Amino acid sequence: MNGRRRVTEADLKLTERMISESYVGLKRAAVQAPERAAEVAVGKVKEHPLIALALVAGAGVAGFGILKWALSCSRGEKKRESGSKLMDVLIGLLPMALPHLIGLLEQILGGEGRSRR
Repeated sequence: MNGRRRVTEADLKLTERMISESYVGLKRAAVQAPERAAEVAVGKVKEHPLIALALVAGAGVAGFGILKWALSCSRGEKKRESGSKLMDVLIGLLPMALPHLIGLLEQILGGEGRSRR
């Protein structure tokens, strides 16, 4: 270790104090993060209530379809309903549509609308 000064007790205490202050700031940020995120989300929903309603309704329909499909598979049901074919198509299209939906949400919520490809 040529050219380096020795680490002193004061250096160690300073480092410990800086780590402690950083940890306090991290804890504060972690506690405040959900509240800040909720404030942003509520503000955006108030600005665009119809789009938020449509997204929630679409997510609910997709969630219901996935749950119904998963339950029918777990029971081993072979009988297919006419509506389940449509749900199979929608579930199949979901992975392709998801990046576009995320981009739309980012644009609405003030993001840059980056593509997740």
